[in-house]
Amino acid sequence: MKVYARFSRPGDERLRRRLERLAAAPGLDLAPLPPLPRGEEDDATPTLHITRSGLYLTLGAAKLFFHPGMALLRVMRARRGEYDRFLSLADVRSGDTVLDATAGLGADALVAAWAVGERGRVVGTECAPLVFALLRDGLENFSTDWPGRGCGAKGESLAELGRAAERVQAHRAEHTEFLRALPDGAVDIVCFDPMFRSTVAEAAAMQALKLWSSPVALGAEAVAEACRVARRRVVLKERRGSGEFARLGFHLPAQGGSKVCYGVIKRD
Repeated sequence: MKVYARFSRPGDERLRRRLERLAAAPGLDLAPLPPLPRGEEDDATPTLHITRSGLYLTLGAAKLFFHPGMALLRVMRARRGEYDRFLSLADVRSGDTVLDATAGLGADALVAAWAVGERGRVVGTECAPLVFALLRDGLENFSTDWPGRGCGAKGESLAELGRAAERVQAHRAEHTEFLRALPDGAVDIVCFDPMFRSTVAEAAAMQALKLWSSPVALGAEAVAEACRVARRRVVLKERRGSGEFARLGFHLPAQGGSKVCYGVIKRD
């Protein structure tokens, strides 16, 4: 996939090294942004902006970037003892191995990595090359991009997420193929958060993510492989009322009035 690269500071050696790492990401063809008339942008080709505070991807008005925001909020709540539906319904425990088979930008993977602790690990697979590049770069540079941003509970949660990011192993892979290659009972939990068939029009971040994500629906073979690989749970995140839960054989526990639900297949 052709992607232009633009530096905020062309002479910054750290950013140069970051670009070299990105250029090695599978499926990407990074090229320097060609000169453009002042005020004009190329609306037809994605542009990857490399800055000291992180990366962001643009295509016209669409903008996508790695950000710990939702994971941070969830960890802050969980540290206070509040309920997290994903951690509870997936039955994530300290020391577990979790496979996030559709990792996206890694919010669930980060929360799971925090929950499994130092004795556990999280594997994330993402097939879309641009999304994977942002995910891997965000995980690898988490502690550099987000140091000391906040104090008290926020700062402590960010520090814990930084350590959790080191426990996430990101792979660019199609999830069904990745699952096929794993032995029976290789992990405790497999979770799927595929791109919803429909997204809320005003959710700009989701619309940007949908632009660069795989449009392929989750298949029955992937779920069957997940059931073979998972020792305890297979979990699917989808919109309330989605026919995907019934189509793929997931039980839908009671979850209040949330617009997004988790379906579960128990393996234990």
